[in-house]
Amino acid sequence: LRVVGRADAVLNLGGDKINPELVEAALADCEGVIECAVFGSPNELGIETLWAAVVADAKADDAKLRAYCRANLPPQFMPAGFVHLGRLPRNDMGKVDRPRLPDVLRRPSSY
Repeated sequence: LRVVGRADAVLNLGGDKINPELVEAALADCEGVIECAVFGSPNELGIETLWAAVVADAKADDAKLRAYCRANLPPQFMPAGFVHLGRLPRNDMGKVDRPRLPDVLRRPSSY
């Protein structure tokens, strides 16, 4: 086992350790994606699942994003869903504010 990237950025999804940067790098290569960030959020059973916040043009709808991920990522890296935003939440340093990402599921229109 070798963890690459920032250890504090690793997501624990049902026992699987996922480096969000790997998923983001693959998803960013999808046509129409301007920027993206992935995060964990609990499902109805309380198990953390992988989600992707995406800033994209009209070419990158959910079906295209899902097909692209299915072709380019292992199954455990497949997002459960996509949230389309006008912009990603950022901290004072201008970096993606990962702790705020789960909030986009509850209030996507505020971003």
